[in-house]
Amino acid sequence: MNFEKGSARVEVWQVIWLIILVIVVLGLAAVATTLWLVKRRLVRWHQTADKMATPTQIAGAQRFYVRTIYRRQHVMYLRRIMIGLFVLAGFMALWALCEQFNLYTTFPNGRAAMNWFLSDHTSTRNVALVLMIFSVLGASLLRFLLLKRVDEVQVAEANESAHDIYAIPAVMRRQLFGLRRLLLIGLLIISLWLGLGAVTKAIPRATSPFETSHSITQPIETNSATSGSSSDETSYDDSGDSSSSPSSSSAASDAAESSNSNDATDDDLPMPSTPIADVVKAKPADNATMKQLSEADQASLTFMAYWAMEGQDPATLFATKNSTGGATFYYHWIANNGHPIIMFNSYSPVAKAMDDMFIANIAGNDVSFYSLHDETAQTSKLANIMGLTMSNGYATPSQDQLDQRSYDLRKMATVYYQQAGYQAVHDTLKPGYAMTIK
Repeated sequence: MNFEKGSARVEVWQVIWLIILVIVVLGLAAVATTLWLVKRRLVRWHQTADKMATPTQIAGAQRFYVRTIYRRQHVMYLRRIMIGLFVLAGFMALWALCEQFNLYTTFPNGRAAMNWFLSDHTSTRNVALVLMIFSVLGASLLRFLLLKRVDEVQVAEANESAHDIYAIPAVMRRQLFGLRRLLLIGLLIISLWLGLGAVTKAIPRATSPFETSHSITQPIETNSATSGSSSDETSYDDSGDSSSSPSSSSAASDAAESSNSNDATDDDLPMPSTPIADVVKAKPADNATMKQLSEADQASLTFMAYWAMEGQDPATLFATKNSTGGATFYYHWIANNGHPIIMFNSYSPVAKAMDDMFIANIAGNDVSFYSLHDETAQTSKLANIMGLTMSNGYATPSQDQLDQRSYDLRKMATVYYQQAGYQAVHDTLKPGYAMTIK
């Protein structure tokens, strides 16, 4: 049984886990409030005997008395260790929070500074939660020992007939001791419950909060074809090409064999020795075909062209579930004021890493590719992961385009749209979380 809201899906056991967590947190808040009220009663009790004493003076005297007990019992060093462990636990909790909601990617080099040894948000969050559990456990044990030692000394030194500023009535002393123990137990339960939630996946994956619910769960391996700049960086222009017929994927080998010869229809520049030659030499698709292309279609076409530029055969690259090598691929459409930018990334469950691979910048029908150099930040803002230049209300990448040229989207449609392998790519490529320029 599960609850669905839009595309989000929440299991019943996850709701139960969250309800229990909320109950424990509320209970802890109730204990903290009761402890504060008992301290207020103690202050008023002292003020009945000493009208001139202020609440600040009374609280300060009580703290001084406890520290004096620590020094006399030679346990002050345990108090310092306890404070250090609580500070460490707080830092781990903050780190886990930042990982869960991707809070620090808005700061320059934030991910590189904080997430320096693990590439996956979820794994790093779980490490932070485990460290928090051990820190809270150690600090709570020390705190309990110190509370017990102080209580024993106060019982031994208690003089019910005296009413000095250090005195605590027996009833209030027992209440304070019991409430402080309950606080420690509550902190332990919360930390252990959070750790259990992370292990059992009751806590959602620590990816970007803008990510959609497309499942990323296949136990598969990373694709051996990685993004990067093309080895062929020769600049050439195909503006003179208007008569070549559409090529099938098998024509790539013929184009590769002729790559060392000059082609008159491409300004006498050599053709690329990759399957992208099919696109370069194809005839542009007609307007009717272009009008029926959706955003998903355009993403699929540019995705296929990218891998063709990288030397892969896009018609067979995603033909079967195993042919991808296991990675799950996503596209993120950015409107960019009429000059669409599509960011592509992939997720590998084996490596537990999300890689931002490349972007396709579409200007009219010209598509340029830019590498993201396997950036791992998951962010809703493109400006966080690449340099951009704003002009006339839209952004263009600041770095050099891959292959030092653009490719015609209409030619991509001729070669790939509704041809061999297209549907497999279209089914493999999933829509990702919403993105903006900045």
